[in-house]
Amino acid sequence: MKGSTLKLLGGVGWTALATCMSPCVQAAASVSWGGAGARTIDAGRVEVGAFSDSRVGITRRIELSAHPLVFLILPHLEGKYLWWQDSAWLLSTRHRITYPSLFLNLLAKEGALGLLPADTAIPQALVLTQHAVISYEFESPHAVTLALGGAVAPRTRDLRIVEFPFLYQRLAALHGWLVPEGSFTVEGVLPWNFGYAIEARAYWFSLPSEQTGGLQSAWALEGSSRLDYSLNPHVRFSVLLEAAQSEFPFGTRTHLLPLVDARVTF
Repeated sequence: MKGSTLKLLGGVGWTALATCMSPCVQAAASVSWGGAGARTIDAGRVEVGAFSDSRVGITRRIELSAHPLVFLILPHLEGKYLWWQDSAWLLSTRHRITYPSLFLNLLAKEGALGLLPADTAIPQALVLTQHAVISYEFESPHAVTLALGGAVAPRTRDLRIVEFPFLYQRLAALHGWLVPEGSFTVEGVLPWNFGYAIEARAYWFSLPSEQTGGLQSAWALEGSSRLDYSLNPHVRFSVLLEAAQSEFPFGTRTHLLPLVDARVTF
């Protein structure tokens, strides 16, 4: 019973850690909050989130983001640059660098919290993720966003598959080549201080084939729905439901994860 409880708690922790990098968790309920859209936050603005990335506006066009606690076991940094804005249209690029080796060493252990065999040879690696992001803000403050890009992972050796929901597709570049990614987001503000964000994401990657011994193509689809409530201009609470359907080597699996988040800004 104790082992099952630890396994459940550990699974929730690892999944929450992975989804903190999800754009929908980071999506904005209004143009003043940072998020998945092409718009950057104001220069000097700082936002701190529980599960979502914290972010800071460096200039009107440059925004940096990371999760301070997650950074301790999964070092990462994301930058967004606003290239162009014309009336309701905005175009940006997002650039993220992640050093996963420290985190993977934590997963390589025996017991309930281990997701890799203890003798797994962990590579030294970087995951480089780039996206082009275009947003259209209509009937302000509502917006639609399309992001297209991908991830590559220069590394010292390939890594075996981490067969765990949400982490699976985000670490897929460690056992393949380019992992194309795309997302579509609709978000906005509702009456009585409420807001919403709905997002769909897709990943295409390679995984080892049990039949041929080589690589075969695979996919993962994710969906996110979030409802926000702004207590005041500086504090926002959110409830979120994440869903993922992924093609594993042993078949297709679907997973759900509810989350709560809180953000403050100053």
